[in-house]
Amino acid sequence: MALEFSFTTPIYLKFMNPDWVSPDSLVEIARIGEEVGYDEIAVFDHFLEPPEWQPSYATNSYDPMPLLGFLAAHTSEIRIASATINIPYRHPAVMANELATIDKLSGGRLCIGLAAGYLAEEYDTLALDFANRGAIADEYLAAMIELWSNEYASFSGEYVNFNEVKLASFPVQKPHPEVWIHGGNLRALRRAISYGKGWGPIVGPGLSSDAGSTDFTIGSTDADTTDDPYAELVQALGQEHPGVHVPHSKTYTWMTEVLEREREAIEARDEPLGLWLNFRVDKTMVGDANALIEEQVERGATKLSVGINAESLEDHNATLRLIGEQVLPNWR
Repeated sequence: MALEFSFTTPIYLKFMNPDWVSPDSLVEIARIGEEVGYDEIAVFDHFLEPPEWQPSYATNSYDPMPLLGFLAAHTSEIRIASATINIPYRHPAVMANELATIDKLSGGRLCIGLAAGYLAEEYDTLALDFANRGAIADEYLAAMIELWSNEYASFSGEYVNFNEVKLASFPVQKPHPEVWIHGGNLRALRRAISYGKGWGPIVGPGLSSDAGSTDFTIGSTDADTTDDPYAELVQALGQEHPGVHVPHSKTYTWMTEVLEREREAIEARDEPLGLWLNFRVDKTMVGDANALIEEQVERGATKLSVGINAESLEDHNATLRLIGEQVLPNWR
């Protein structure tokens, strides 16, 4: 599979000014990305701001469904993607119809990234079962696949049931837009193997720019590891905890072990399993952009998602353009 480049809208960035996500600014960002050759622009899915986020994140998030439609209306070629839509938050019939509508209105440019979600506060607000979110996500996704794939669909499960129903809108892409499953655990990987084009394990090395330079680098391997969210997973798989770390105490080595454990299921797929990796640009480290990307490709990446931390909208857009013009062409 060819290497693709996605970038995320700056809707959660620290110190972000509300002007960053004004309608005009979002149109400008999307059109720059399209102009310089990114494959897709991606959005997120949160409707609450937990107290622990408030010092670091701005309250300027948009609901992903109308935002995807808005971005589609102001672009013509770039794919529009949900970096993650949290599956259990919406009834599968409603979500299947919403996403089909967006795919139709965009001319078949939708890429669907899905996850089970991780904010207990959002689950509590919706009176949903946080502890069983994985099982709910699996069933909802299976139901959506049925709805997209059949003129009249039926489904019988623990969480959702319907019989001989027909969606009001079907996607342009057949049988449905490509689905990427996000989540840093074994269940998410198995969901991707069963239903997705690929897996986004949500790991993120640091990537940075310095004074307009095209040099970037991966984060230090000496990052603090005191609260590694993947240690428990690696140990549960019977693996020695890896020693290579990147910013935010996340690892790549565990990901390799998980993929190896599921090799038989992955090889049984009709097509190769894609791997969507993330990195951030935050002006903290300097190195070589192409060397960094090569490392991600060696890890199996087929899609890289660029998230840019900047101190102004102008800096954000300049970095977005810089990467698009001077880095992306080397990988086409």
